[in-house]
Amino acid sequence: MKSCILTFQSAYNYGAVLQAYALQEYLSQNFGETMILDYHNSSIDKSYARPDFNDLIHNPKRSVFRWMQNILYKGKNRRIDQFRKDYLRLTKRYDADNIKDANDEADTFITGSDQVWNHLIIGRDTNYFLDFTQPSKHTCSYAASIGVNKIPEEYAELYKNAAGYIGRISVREQEGIKALEDIGIKGAQLNPDPVLLLSKEKWLELSAAPESGKKYILVYKITKADKLLKFAKKLSAMTGLPIVYIPNDLKSGSVGALKLDVGPREWLGYIDNAEYVVTNSFHGT
Repeated sequence: MKSCILTFQSAYNYGAVLQAYALQEYLSQNFGETMILDYHNSSIDKSYARPDFNDLIHNPKRSVFRWMQNILYKGKNRRIDQFRKDYLRLTKRYDADNIKDANDEADTFITGSDQVWNHLIIGRDTNYFLDFTQPSKHTCSYAASIGVNKIPEEYAELYKNAAGYIGRISVREQEGIKALEDIGIKGAQLNPDPVLLLSKEKWLELSAAPESGKKYILVYKITKADKLLKFAKKLSAMTGLPIVYIPNDLKSGSVGALKLDVGPREWLGYIDNAEYVVTNSFHGT
């Protein structure tokens, strides 16, 4: 049977594209032809786009920051786009207006992994619950992450109704099982993130080692993390090793040699060749 994965393949985030690749590869190797639905959530795409004039008028400070980050991350984004082109088997592009046409793409639809059920990211976009699929299609989630410990009351009924379109549910965190049970969705399984389904050797095939053969500490950070940066500096002082710093965003602080044009393959290479990795990221871990 043909399968399609619905996930965050369009995000400019290492974990997002690598988990999509991992699930695609694992399913293709073990079950049959698998592609990734090139679905675009307008809110997610807008978060990475350059701010327009309207954004600048209503939120100038945030817009200037987004504009600067967009310029500084131009190299990173270009490399992620190339990774998607080279390694992800994407369908044609879909959005909220034509998603029902995607039923022709596959026999089985799988939503996950990543935070596809996090209301802070998807809002009320129930396409991530596969509610666009026809009754004849097989559906499941794989290691879907809710991203929060509790589903807000205003989303409870929406989630409960939407989850009815999914034949079998699996989530990534134990807290996710409880969050679903709290709103009446029972029987969810716990499964590992897709990146853990592939072997070390498979990841090393993708890895691109840094050109410098020198030893270093790698710092990869998401969100504000002053304690993490402080710890990294202390570790550097203790070991005498320099810091290579790959930030997911530029909101808080900098340390060591800043690397902004790193793609997914280079990111794997920096992790593989580091003496130490200091991170607060799930996929960094």
